[in-house]
Amino acid sequence: MNVPSSATVCRRVNERRGRVGPMAEHPLLGKSVVVTRPEEQAGALVEPLENLGAEVLLVPTIRIVPVPLNDEIRAAVARLSTYQLVIFTSANGVAEFLACMRECGAGPDALAGATVAAVGPRTAAALAAHGVTAGIVPEESVAEGLLDALEAEGRGRPAAAGRAPVVAGSAGVSASASTQPARATPLRVLFPRARKAREVLPDTLREWGATVDVLPVYDTVAVERLALPFARIAAADYLTFTSASTVERFVELAERALRAAERPGVAGEDGGGAAAEEGEGAAAEASEGAGRPLAERLAGARIATIGPATSEAVRAQGLTVAVEAAEHDVHGLVAAIVADAAS
Repeated sequence: MNVPSSATVCRRVNERRGRVGPMAEHPLLGKSVVVTRPEEQAGALVEPLENLGAEVLLVPTIRIVPVPLNDEIRAAVARLSTYQLVIFTSANGVAEFLACMRECGAGPDALAGATVAAVGPRTAAALAAHGVTAGIVPEESVAEGLLDALEAEGRGRPAAAGRAPVVAGSAGVSASASTQPARATPLRVLFPRARKAREVLPDTLREWGATVDVLPVYDTVAVERLALPFARIAAADYLTFTSASTVERFVELAERALRAAERPGVAGEDGGGAAAEEGEGAAAEASEGAGRPLAERLAGARIATIGPATSEAVRAQGLTVAVEAAEHDVHGLVAAIVADAAS
């Protein structure tokens, strides 16, 4: 699966803008970008941003922790042959579930009897790296896009009230298959994912008559503190978010850091770190901004998100989205930032 490089992203934007010269090669020169992804995944976003000239400030807000192999996971792997559809919505879900399969003595070919669906090209690429082909990949890399793709494959909602529930079939089922009477048991779906995630996919599939087993294979665990002083983060040109969990945790950490800085002698209450390192500068900034809402303190940074679900989480925190990726992956996010910086 072809994923555009940072050079390709840059060239496409420059062609539209008619740019030449140094700024054409480094359109983000002089721009600072905060990356809040987990440290172990940040490279996929940091590298293209740096290649385009940006100063990247790495401020992880969560980390990925595998769920230890347990009876629930073992049982799901043991009954893989009973599922007609297996859904993956992140590369993390792919990596952790395939690791669990290996621990249980099952290889990628254990998925051969099911249709495998990936939320987008990056997740499909992660599957391909393990030798698994995604039979369903939506054009729009969000849960709602995947639901549309499932409908197009005959796995969606009944077209009329009283229609038989979603039924099992092959990967090649046509869109008209959902209009046919049920010939088998309701579709059985396995959904390996994070313990905490949006429920739109499993809930909607259940409404459509499917039996859905949600299987937590990893947790998104909050980090303890911001890696950089809040004032430095707020002074950045762009603040990026790639999931709702990164948004929620960033807000918690930022508000905690500001509260600590506003109380003399408490800046290092959680063991040092960025809050303690800010010293007099943090106290001065906190004094000037005491009582100001977070949205106001971040007004100078343009918030950029990977897609609509993340944008929704940003707005739920009272913050404003300035940039949203049209293609909902890290390369789409980089392209959106480049285009915004050029406008």
